[in-house]
Amino acid sequence: MDAEKRKTPDLKGDTANLSIGQGSLLASPLQVAQAMAGIANGGALPKLQLVRQTQDPRGRVVQAAVPERKNWLGVDAENIKIVHKGMRDVVTGGGGTGKSAGLSFTSICGKTGTAQWGPKAKNQRLAWFAGFLPYDNPRYAFAVLYEGAPGEGVSGGRMAAPMVRRFFNEIKGDIKDAIEPPKKALVVDEDEEGETQSDEPKKKKKKKRGAAVEDVPELPEGATSEDIVPMRALPVDESEETTDEDSTKPERSEREGNDRPADRASDTEDATSPDENLPQEPENEMPGEPGEEP
Repeated sequence: MDAEKRKTPDLKGDTANLSIGQGSLLASPLQVAQAMAGIANGGALPKLQLVRQTQDPRGRVVQAAVPERKNWLGVDAENIKIVHKGMRDVVTGGGGTGKSAGLSFTSICGKTGTAQWGPKAKNQRLAWFAGFLPYDNPRYAFAVLYEGAPGEGVSGGRMAAPMVRRFFNEIKGDIKDAIEPPKKALVVDEDEEGETQSDEPKKKKKKKRGAAVEDVPELPEGATSEDIVPMRALPVDESEETTDEDSTKPERSEREGNDRPADRASDTEDATSPDENLPQEPENEMPGEPGEEP
């Protein structure tokens, strides 16, 4: 918080006080966890994501948060390594204040902190412990805040650090060496058949029979649209692809097929087709690849 917002002038010791997290420094636990993630990432500060992914009622992913870098901390890589080692020694070192956060199954790096409030808060204290793990290949960043009662003598090493140890011991079976990124977000939309798109494998669809047309050539200089030669139909293979489900169905006789309502409707359409003696207009096919559905 700057002097303008505080409405009080800066004192000579404010900068030094600020460097250790005291004075006018204000931060939420989420901001501190984000800072720990930036240190763990070698200086790449990640963009905050509160939701990993959302799913529809069928369990399909419809939106996923893609990890993004917000900015760089601007700290040299060698200095980042020194910070990593120092945070590890806070827990594993002989006189480290965070030794009560030590874990038997992995190495943890952290920093304890105790924030004091003035007389207006009746000398209330906040106990912090923030860091990341594992040391060699960071995967998890964290920040724990314990709010002490007015007048209660609390500290980060005595209150917050043990909370971190208990938490990770509780979930140690779920801790992974490598965290897979969330599934790619999908655009959920209704297709022509009224079905919702998803990341499930799509079945092959039948291709309609029809005539493909040649690509329209570019007009030569000085030519008009009247000079264009009508497009010529190309032969198309009458074979068609079928779905896996169709390939497993036994062939039915014509008599069996005629018993189905769908086939009876088809017979009705054939009976009401135009007179064969009348001139028929050719179907207009859209330009495209042979057998491609427009």
